[in-house]
Amino acid sequence: MVQAASVFLIVLGISAAAISADEYTSEACDCVRTGKVVLALSHPVARLDRFESKTGNQAALNWVPTADERKWVYLVIHHSATNSGSVDAIHSEHRKRKDSLGNPWLGIGYHFVIGNGSGMEDGEVEATFRWKNQIHGAHSGSAVHNANGIGICLIGNFQDKQPTSKQLKAVTNLVAQLSKRYQIPARLVIGHNTVKPTACPGRHFPLQDVIRDSVTDGKLNS
Repeated sequence: MVQAASVFLIVLGISAAAISADEYTSEACDCVRTGKVVLALSHPVARLDRFESKTGNQAALNWVPTADERKWVYLVIHHSATNSGSVDAIHSEHRKRKDSLGNPWLGIGYHFVIGNGSGMEDGEVEATFRWKNQIHGAHSGSAVHNANGIGICLIGNFQDKQPTSKQLKAVTNLVAQLSKRYQIPARLVIGHNTVKPTACPGRHFPLQDVIRDSVTDGKLNS
């Protein structure tokens, strides 16, 4: 099974060595629930120094990648299922985990984390080393979605309560910018529960509202 997965990844042009230290192939992709699977392109897109906000203003952001960008296909949204948290705290926890082969994770599995005021500023968006270095995630339990999906985690337990208004504004803006930059349609902006059986990102997370306010009918907002 591991050998077959490795062949599959090599066919996609993904280095097996690059993902060997993460929980990358532990779960099969649930293609029936997500629709047609779109595989990542192997070539990078042009690097830019600024992202354009929905208002049309150019704002220098601290999460511009430092490596050549990948052609991302999915946006996968998560909640931390905790009342507090930060990039450093999640990174420390994830480094304690091991994959199915016994290898330690590289660290935090997400590409972005959005704070709730406890551990990070409310609405603060922080990129992780995975985004800055443009490497795969370790967040979905699906090889396809980890390889091709940008993992966004909001701090909070949205089974119990809603995200803060600042978090919703931040995630909507982030999704709008990333979906525009990488031409990701609405149908590929998904919650973690679309990929595998889980409550994440929580019943109180308004995913459809976020999608409606950032991408429309599968076409990107201008």
